[in-house]
Order: sequence, then C-alpha cells, then structure tokens
Amino acid sequence: MKTLVKYQLVIFSPIFLTVLVDSTAFADYQAAYAAYRNGNFTETLRQLEPLDQQGNPHAQYLLGEIYRDGQGVPRNLNTATSWYRRAAKQGNESAQLALAQMYERGEGVQQNYAKAAYWYQ
Repeated sequence: MKTLVKYQLVIFSPIFLTVLVDSTAFADYQAAYAAYRNGNFTETLRQLEPLDQQGNPHAQYLLGEIYRDGQGVPRNLNTATSWYRRAAKQGNESAQLALAQMYERGEGVQQNYAKAAYWYQ
C-alpha cells in the first residue's frame, strides 16, 4: 500500500504543479487587470511585465490595448500591433480580432486585407 501511494504522488504531482502555476498566473493577471480597470497604468505595466516574460497571451493582449490607447505610455500603434501579434499567435481571440482590425484599417501596419481576413478567421 505504501508503494502505491508513493507512485500516485509521482504520477499526479506534475498535474498538481501545472494547476498551481496556472492558477498563480491567473491570479497575477487578475491583479494586473484590476489595476488597469482602476486606471493605475503604472502598476498595470509593472504587473504585466513578468506575465509577458512567461509568455502569457492575456498579458500580451492587454499590453497591446495599453499601447494602442496610450494609457500610461505614449500611444504607439506599431508597438500595439506587435503585442497583439504575440498574443494572437498563441490563440488569444481578442488579440486576433484586434490584429485583424489593425490590418484592415492600416493602423500600426501597412493595410493588408489578406492578413486581416486571415486573423478574422
């Protein structure tokens, strides 16, 4: 019986760690988003930086929003497009829509209807 329990811990521990890491990242994103909603963009940027380094597509999308609207940073459509693209490539649907609109309108990128259509799909 002791052997069986030991092996169950070994088998299930990576799943537990994955859930723990994902829930921590989600909590960190929620804190960053709360700061964003409260208009505290300096704090938002501080909290999003480590999430971006972890490749968090939600954080990358929110960074695109911040740069598109110039919230706490100078407005920069090229930088916004770059953030949207990083998140869109990871399947973030909000970023895919935003990127499609940028290509359709020629904002931050050269207008390209084929690329817009690709990201709209």
